[in-house]
This record gives sequence, C-alpha cells and structure tokens, in this order.
Amino acid sequence: MTTSLSTVHILVDDPDAALAFYRDTLGLTVRNEVANGGFKWITLASDSQPEIGIVLSQPHAGRSQEDGDTLAAMLAKGEMYPVHFRTDDLDATFDKVAAAPGVE
Repeated sequence: MTTSLSTVHILVDDPDAALAFYRDTLGLTVRNEVANGGFKWITLASDSQPEIGIVLSQPHAGRSQEDGDTLAAMLAKGEMYPVHFRTDDLDATFDKVAAAPGVE
C-alpha cells in the first residue's frame, strides 16, 4: 500500500490576488477554478509535482459562518500554519517574490 500527499489547502482573503501570486509569481499552473455561493476554490499544481493539488479558498467557503469567522480571524492574525515550497534557485525565487505587488 502506498500513501502520498494529494492536496494542500491554503486559506486566502482575496482569491484573485492569491491567484496572481501563486500563478504569475511562483509559476504554478491552474488546474481548476470553481465558483459557488460567492466564493471560489482555485486548484493549482507545480510542473515538478503535478499530482499534488494546491487549493486556494476563502475562510467562509463551504463552512458555517462561525467556523469561517474563526478561520478569518486566525488568518488575519497570521496564525495559520505555513506551506513550505522548495526551489532549485533560492536567490532568483526570492528576488521574484520580493518584487511581486503586495509582498512584504
């Protein structure tokens, strides 16, 4: 039996801004974009690991108001666990990320 990672969820306040960062700055490929009830789920993947989906979604998407409020508050405080990416050229990736609009 083989067990492997298939999907990672990243909560974002602004899916369009997040999409621009993950797609245009990091170079991930959009695999799927679903809108429902005023919310979006965007699934991306890297060329080097296309089998792992990276899903961007908003705190209230598919959740109760109470749960969404809790997640939104945690996201605003920076309390969500990070996702770590690996690159073969850290300096070039850092320069590209640092130059992206809105990046601190």
